[in-house]
Amino acid sequence: MDLLALIVGVAAIVAAIFSAVGSSVRNEAHHQATVIQDLIKDISEITHNYFFTVTGEASTQKNCGDKVADTRKAMIYESKCSMRCDLLESALQLLVRRCSRSLLFDADVEVFRSDFVGLLGSLRDTLSVGAYSSENTVQSILVVDAGLVRLHMRLNDYISERFRPVFETAQSH
Repeated sequence: MDLLALIVGVAAIVAAIFSAVGSSVRNEAHHQATVIQDLIKDISEITHNYFFTVTGEASTQKNCGDKVADTRKAMIYESKCSMRCDLLESALQLLVRRCSRSLLFDADVEVFRSDFVGLLGSLRDTLSVGAYSSENTVQSILVVDAGLVRLHMRLNDYISERFRPVFETAQSH
């Protein structure tokens, strides 16, 4: 009888440890997904504000001395977006790395590298080109938004395919 109680006790301790690890992974994955969504939203807001400002200033055409100011604004916009993209890439890598270390979670790192790094690279290029484009500001906004939507959709697909147990369990609590 003592042996049975010992076995049950050890099994309960092991189950508690796995439960704590699973809870930690769920909390971290939820936090990283929230951070990622906030960064995508930030990039969109920065882009819209920048292009609306540029469009408003273009309608009141200024002299040649303002070209330097326009270039500075473009550089500031590009650096803000570049920093957000760096943070976004880091958050995506952390999400995958954190979940791939846990038992029973499938985190296909190769899918992450091929899809998300490629999408982020394309987004960075789009942001840089749009920053210095003097025409078609509406088209630039749409191209950036399309890149952000593609990134968000792929992230949702990836999370639902790879981390479904994380998010289903996290929402049931």
